[in-house]
Amino acid sequence: FCVAMLSARALAGPIEQLAQVAVHPGEPDVLVLRYEAGGEGLVFSRDAGATWQAMCASAMRPSGLDSPPSRLGRVVFDGDGRLYMGTFGALLRDDGTGCEWSADGPFADKWVSDVTRHPSDASVLFAITSTGGEGEMNGVYRRVGEMPWEALGTREPILISRLHVIDRGEGMLRFYVSAVNGMLGTAPD
Repeated sequence: FCVAMLSARALAGPIEQLAQVAVHPGEPDVLVLRYEAGGEGLVFSRDAGATWQAMCASAMRPSGLDSPPSRLGRVVFDGDGRLYMGTFGALLRDDGTGCEWSADGPFADKWVSDVTRHPSDASVLFAITSTGGEGEMNGVYRRVGEMPWEALGTREPILISRLHVIDRGEGMLRFYVSAVNGMLGTAPD
């Protein structure tokens, strides 16, 4: 895997940082590597990381939105091979090629800081919002198959950066989030 990452780094450029690798749940030879820093984008492998390539220009900068997101974020495959990517401004959905992005769900003008699959059911996705500012409430959302996204639990004025979902068995899940209590720019009471 280290050799594959080195060859992907050569595609991304000398100042990019390799930020994440996403694996297709039904086809483990299909990988997406997300990079950031001097530029941002995705490179794809269909042969378990032996070779990497950018599939199209929108894999470097998602297009097709009214205004492209200002920063790309976490990416995950769902059980059908579609890609989801959290960004500042939207949750993006693609057909799995990195070439046909569109906004998905109730996340317009929201920072979707993480998106992940259910640990034992790839048809279920979870996303978290982390939008700052007065009155902004953030939390966890779930999507089952093609059903609409739904809020889980409560919304709170916290900045959530990461989500980990653990299967406890017998249909039970445990959610772990990394969060900061309070919003930037607001004074304590």
